Amino acid sequence: MKILILIFVWSLASCGKKDTESLDFDSSYSVYGDNINGRVYLAHGFYGQGSDYLTAPSLRGLFDAAIEKDFQVVLFSYPHMREATYSNNGQDYQDKYKDFLSWMFEDVDTKEGVASENVFIGVSLGGLHSFMATALFPDY
Repeated sequence: MKILILIFVWSLASCGKKDTESLDFDSSYSVYGDNINGRVYLAHGFYGQGSDYLTAPSLRGLFDAAIEKDFQVVLFSYPHMREATYSNNGQDYQDKYKDFLSWMFEDVDTKEGVASENVFIGVSLGGLHSFMATALFPDY
């Protein structure tokens, strides 16, 4: 069992942004730190955004711990909940989220190199999105 305990080292390595018109949601991410031990994707909670891990004291510890343990951290924003989220048993939303993740993983890997390990962590609704990411991409 791995436990992340961290301190804070802050350096913006890169940012990415995808055409949001085709996905109908904010599809951006920011990468922090170096890819030494792997990469941690942090998913925000309901009504949040990726930068919450930098600004909210209750979440900052997760970010700091990952950086201290030499993990690269990816903060990203996923679609906010809408009525459409629940249409078609959520399939439309899942398809858009999968498209975004596929783009983000490829973009991050191209710019930052392939990580030896990818970890998904989320708080509240971000936990659901982390679960979805691992279910949609079990080999990533």
